Amino acid sequence: MTTIIDKQIACAVCGAINTVQVLGSSNRFGSPDLDLRPPEMYRSTLHVWLQSCATCGYCAARLDEAAPSAAVVVHSAIYQEQYTSTAYPALASRFLCSALVHHAAGRMDMAAQQMVHAAWVCDDAQAATQARLCRIRAVALFHHALENATMTEEQRENVRALCVDLLRRAATFTEAAARCQEALAHVEDETLRQVLHFQEQLIERGDIGRYVVSEALGLVFHPTGRSREERAAAIRAELHNAQSEVRQRAVWQIRRLPKPEQTQAVRSALQDHQPRVRIAALRQISVVPKTERAALVHTTMTDEDDTVRLVAVDCLTLLPASARAVLLRNALLDTSWSVRVDAMRLLRSLPPADRAAAVRTGLRDENQFVRAATMKHIMSLPRHERAETVERALRDGSTTVMEAALAHLALLPLSVRMMALRGAARDPDSYLYRSVVKQAQLLDPANRAVLIHTALTSTHSFVRAEAIRQAQWLPDDERQHVVRAAWRGTDGPSRHAAIEQVVVLSEEERAATILTALRDPDEAMRVTALGQITLLRPDDRAAAITVARHDPHKEVRRVATAQVAQLPVAVRSSLLGTMLRDDEAWVRREAVTWVATLPQNERAGHLKAALEDVDHQVTALALAQRACLTPMEQAELLHLAAGHRDARVRRTARTHLAAADNSIL
Repeated sequence: MTTIIDKQIACAVCGAINTVQVLGSSNRFGSPDLDLRPPEMYRSTLHVWLQSCATCGYCAARLDEAAPSAAVVVHSAIYQEQYTSTAYPALASRFLCSALVHHAAGRMDMAAQQMVHAAWVCDDAQAATQARLCRIRAVALFHHALENATMTEEQRENVRALCVDLLRRAATFTEAAARCQEALAHVEDETLRQVLHFQEQLIERGDIGRYVVSEALGLVFHPTGRSREERAAAIRAELHNAQSEVRQRAVWQIRRLPKPEQTQAVRSALQDHQPRVRIAALRQISVVPKTERAALVHTTMTDEDDTVRLVAVDCLTLLPASARAVLLRNALLDTSWSVRVDAMRLLRSLPPADRAAAVRTGLRDENQFVRAATMKHIMSLPRHERAETVERALRDGSTTVMEAALAHLALLPLSVRMMALRGAARDPDSYLYRSVVKQAQLLDPANRAVLIHTALTSTHSFVRAEAIRQAQWLPDDERQHVVRAAWRGTDGPSRHAAIEQVVVLSEEERAATILTALRDPDEAMRVTALGQITLLRPDDRAAAITVARHDPHKEVRRVATAQVAQLPVAVRSSLLGTMLRDDEAWVRREAVTWVATLPQNERAGHLKAALEDVDHQVTALALAQRACLTPMEQAELLHLAAGHRDARVRRTARTHLAAADNSIL
């Protein structure tokens, strides 16, 4: 069963309020793909794995959380270009944007995973070229991630095996075969070795198809015949297999049958005695002609299994509007509350009058989740009913319903909002009070101050922390007092919130607070403080980055390194020289990428120094950055590289020299 909930979340980058979809629950039937894409029903929730801000375009798994470097990345030209790109499916572009954010924060494994997710979206959209590019880029990022010293050997083995499948699906068989042999040399786990041997067979015959883990382990027979006739014959046999898992797998292969057989195969599978097979058949309903779909979906809407009926509701979007409306009315009266909740998502399919009636019925439902889901559609009611409905929901007694009603507080007259909030949650120690405090901006100044100061007395740290964030709506003197008091306290969440509001302090106090936070024992506190250094004067900013660059934790040092661009040119030049001599290779690599931001007369010296680095990637990056040099400096750098001790660097340099224009040489 899959449930999806709408929530209002503030963007961690720009602060805008967004309504996003959150996965409430789901399940999995079957085996995952070799690239670890999960089976249904979780497989079809890909569209809610990511949240995006409609204002600034920030994309993340949690919109209310962001790395300190996220704001810089989101406002960069390359990010905005990807965000608005039409070359990829819209959801794939969102995953690629998320990959850019993770990459900037140094989380290469997370960036690679987002690339893989983008490839899955492209697979679903039948965008083969884009899917191939996403997989190739994911492999490159995973290669960087493998250099992470904190990655366990088990994780390394899994990543190597995943890269083999990504390369095979991208049709780069030569590299895939080499990576497969390399992985077999390191992998000790017998299951992984079996998967890799299966990959060898697929690579040998040039197969770029999708396979699941159970096939690699020999648990499910797959039609591997080379001809279409052989594949179709194997699928027909599997559709009548005694094992339900085999029949389910065969249903997923129905599209490989001749078109005249596909509809009958779906009809037969919908009569299977196993729910998992009927669910798989519903997921293939799109192969059935449109004129016949409604009758098949209508049959499954009365299925004895709740999950089958839940999937049938998802299939309503594939039906004509008239048939959809009739079946949706039945779904809204289903005996299972999860089916009724899912049906609420499609409420807009009904005519306005029926929609309002459905909302009134849903708000009287015995189940709190149905009532909460109905609150999303409150605007379907006549204008004169909305305010009264919100007030009634705020007295519901169910935290879930009252939290949903708080999102519509603006529908109430200003004069009654505070009274309504008190009716919803009088106790500042209650869980709901945090959601109440988030509505402070919708109150008049006097009541707003009362609400925030009351929340500051709560015994729950998350309520106090939210009150500190909402202190931005207080007058400056009160806000300063709240921030100072929170920072002097011992409560971790409150001190974090105080750092986020440090902008209200004077420049001197702000600098002292951030520099103190950068020496805090809590690593998360130090990362949060780094996100605020753009508020400092250039000299203070340089001091903060210098402190953070010597932090004992790698993530803090990585974030600090990414902030080098915020420094004045003179300070940046000196710091880059130090970074190029750092003991850690990733620091030196990062430093090379910033050379182009230095004055022209300083760039060549830094790149020549990087060219002598013992790390191959540093020297490769130095060569790649040569475009920022003058033509004569480029030629000099290439000649130096042509005599390099590393054969790969020599090959690259000589190739570029051979292709260079005579005037440059």
